[in-house]
Amino acid sequence: MRYQLRAMECVLILLFLVGLAPLPAMGQASRSELLLKSDIVFLGTVTDVGAASFAGVPASVRTLVARVDAILEKPADVPLAQGDKVTVEVKDPSLFREGVQAIFYGQGWILGEGLAVREVGHELSSVKLEAGAVSEKGKELAQMRKQQSDTELRSRIQAADMVAVGRVVDIQPATTKQAQA
Repeated sequence: MRYQLRAMECVLILLFLVGLAPLPAMGQASRSELLLKSDIVFLGTVTDVGAASFAGVPASVRTLVARVDAILEKPADVPLAQGDKVTVEVKDPSLFREGVQAIFYGQGWILGEGLAVREVGHELSSVKLEAGAVSEKGKELAQMRKQQSDTELRSRIQAADMVAVGRVVDIQPATTKQAQA
């Protein structure tokens, strides 16, 4: 009886640990590393392989078009909405076919009549993600981004000779004399 209980405890602990730390796709960086290198993260469904979503993007065997199912992170000035088509230049096109859903981690590449990104990495989804799961992924990425920002700030503070905290109380245009100095 005692042996069975310990075996069950080990199984439960193993399941708990596996659930907390999902493994990245083979050969890819961790989710945190992907996020560090990315400025646009979205959940998308592949609609065309070897194609581009707008003129001006060179289509190749490494490009695909993905319909945006959800935006997880993007710069405020990048026009991107659910339902938009995005060209993604992927590292390994053999992993994608029409209908595949993935979280794409990318860097902006071409912005014109549409958006094209270069893949930093991806997470393939074996099942279509529902709104709740997408929301959780978004919260998880936001928390990771905050931790990365805090770590960077902490590092800069530790490396600084002096840190000053202040508040702007007045702004005035520079005079000609001040501008020349």
